[in-house]
Amino acid sequence: MLPLKRLCQIFFLFLLSIRSLFAYGYADFNSYQHHFTKDYIEKKIHLFLKVHSEVENYYQISDNHFSVYASLNDKQSNKAEFTLKLKTPDSPKVTPNNSVKKRPIKIAIDPGHFGGMLARLEERYIPVSETNKKVLFDEGTLTLLTALYLKDLLCEKGYEVMLTRDEIAKGVYEKDFHSWLDEHKEEAFENLALSQIFRRYYNRLDLLARAEKINQFNPDLTLIIHYNAHDEKNSNSFYTSKNFNLVFIPGAFSRLELKTKRDRYEFVRLLLTDHIEKSLSLSQHIVKELTDHTQLPLQDYDSAFGYITNCSIRIDKGIFCRNLGLTRLIHSPLCYGETLIQNNKEEIERLKNKDTTIHGIGCSSRIKQIATAYYKGINRYLTTMQVMSEKNQ
Repeated sequence: MLPLKRLCQIFFLFLLSIRSLFAYGYADFNSYQHHFTKDYIEKKIHLFLKVHSEVENYYQISDNHFSVYASLNDKQSNKAEFTLKLKTPDSPKVTPNNSVKKRPIKIAIDPGHFGGMLARLEERYIPVSETNKKVLFDEGTLTLLTALYLKDLLCEKGYEVMLTRDEIAKGVYEKDFHSWLDEHKEEAFENLALSQIFRRYYNRLDLLARAEKINQFNPDLTLIIHYNAHDEKNSNSFYTSKNFNLVFIPGAFSRLELKTKRDRYEFVRLLLTDHIEKSLSLSQHIVKELTDHTQLPLQDYDSAFGYITNCSIRIDKGIFCRNLGLTRLIHSPLCYGETLIQNNKEEIERLKNKDTTIHGIGCSSRIKQIATAYYKGINRYLTTMQVMSEKNQ
């Protein structure tokens, strides 16, 4: 029998995984009955959604139906929790709804991490010793400054923009880390370092809060901003020679990633909506602009990067499906940007140089370059979508 403390830990993780479960249900997909053929469903799962064969334990495709199951046992017993009727020659005709409500384009931006005094807890900072001083910058501050400048550019264009967070060292979850920790001293944390508690538990709550805030905003697209880092294999050096851009879009479910009903719901949503296709289009525009503005290449498939080879599906150069918390939970087309490598020597020199300001905060003009690239990519995508919409009317 498991020790009481371990049971408490498992129960706490369970609570994190099911939060907001009942905000969504399979009834959301009833309007998709008879819309899709068997061939369409099979191809989309293969191209975008399945990394590991275990994923097949949770669904089945016949000539007439696509069914979802809570477990392999349920599949073998034909106990489906959701069934979609597929389009066949005998299916009733479905009249598409082409009506579009005109409103300002809504864009959500999530500046990744927290930064500031929480950067060490997150383990998302770059310390570099020099002769008589220490250079220090952190990803959470870089992402926030990028988001603030990008928001200004987008608002000038007339878009309605929402940032999930707008302060350094502040996330989205209702309680700050130390207040939350004081309330959970009995959760079997005493053998973990503060950084482990922060990353394993508190950060998950904050990611859920970010997704909820974005979904309540109901954006036309979402941009998730991160800056990258890289550990060289078989090297004790802090630095890396690597420097590149890449982005993630939704998809790439692997083993153990359809165990909860919420995860299966999101799998079905991504399968039936056009969120993946629009995420790809958005990301193609963005990676082009990132390449032009940073003068850095796009990362292609590389065995040196486990998170790409083991957990992702390559869709295009520099664009990978990956089943991250936010790529799975956010209900809009999205691009999850991982631009440049912070611990590259040349990049450190650029990022530490405070040659401009954003909202009164001294920073590198490199941040404005990144924000401008995102702005141009987003604008090109929206222009393309507008043209396509006008052609279809």
